Amino acid sequence: MSRIMPAAIAALMLAGCAKQPLPEYVTSRDTLTYLHRSQYGSVAIEPFKTRRVDSYWFSNCDVVEGARKARTKANPETYGRYIRGALARELAIAGKYSEENPATTITGTVEHLSVSRLPPYRGFWNIQLALHAPNKATVRKRVKFEFDADGLIGPSACRSAIAAFAPAVQKLVSDIVTSPEFAAMARAPRETGAIG
Repeated sequence: MSRIMPAAIAALMLAGCAKQPLPEYVTSRDTLTYLHRSQYGSVAIEPFKTRRVDSYWFSNCDVVEGARKARTKANPETYGRYIRGALARELAIAGKYSEENPATTITGTVEHLSVSRLPPYRGFWNIQLALHAPNKATVRKRVKFEFDADGLIGPSACRSAIAAFAPAVQKLVSDIVTSPEFAAMARAPRETGAIG
């Protein structure tokens, strides 16, 4: 019985959350400052793959995704696109993103994505992202982002969870781009040749 209750509560927490928009991603001042000062070369990012881990928690929510305003059942693929877009936006504003002539092209996999309830009125996002580059460098970061839940179950609790997704992703992106592993992945290549 005790093992059934958490799953039942989490399902109820997200139940009835129809047509809930994902919040617009807001870049982090600290992350942008770090990127501006970094020696990173230009980076391109391929579409992320998303493993359907704990996708059950998303089965009851409709979200409005992107500028198309197309209503779709929320699933890890939706959130994976959001995470990739957030990382690309931070890099682009800092002048470190280029799809035409990148120094390196990164692939990524959202390895874990779930939202859970913490009694009595809190919840948390659990997100793990792995990035890979052609030079064999790998970054793997996981965040557990807690938030206040506006109610225990139903639409209000779901709204709280969706609203907390953007700051959870902001924390994930910051942890990634400030890591030594990402530096090894994105460092600008040294120029070669003698100066005459």
